[in-house]
Amino acid sequence: MAVTKRKSDRSSAKTAASTDVERLSAMVAVGEGPALEFKRSTGELKEATQTLCAFLNGGGGTVLFGVGSNGSIEGQQVSDRTLRDVAQAGQRLEPPADLTVKKLSGKSADKSPRKWFVTVRLRGRLARSVPC
Repeated sequence: MAVTKRKSDRSSAKTAASTDVERLSAMVAVGEGPALEFKRSTGELKEATQTLCAFLNGGGGTVLFGVGSNGSIEGQQVSDRTLRDVAQAGQRLEPPADLTVKKLSGKSADKSPRKWFVTVRLRGRLARSVPC
């Protein structure tokens, strides 16, 4: 049995992808700062966990995987396991962090077809600081 997508399904998926590209472009344009850090890939998850801990002690922030520290848009493969690993990293913090993990689609600087990115957003300001 063949599965076909309705035109409206394709249209809404295209709109979501367009929105993701715009969101990525806006974050990269702002650049790294006190509440935004880029990581080339989830291979840097250990370092990203340290950043999340700092965000937890501060005002919160976002880690964007798939973008180099110089702002180069690279993308990476993102599976369900990738998303689960990132979410579990936040749960290993004490106290466990309430993370919002999202998979975004976009295009890399080399204009190759769709690339994937992961954003991890964290609200900060605990009642007391936690060691990182």
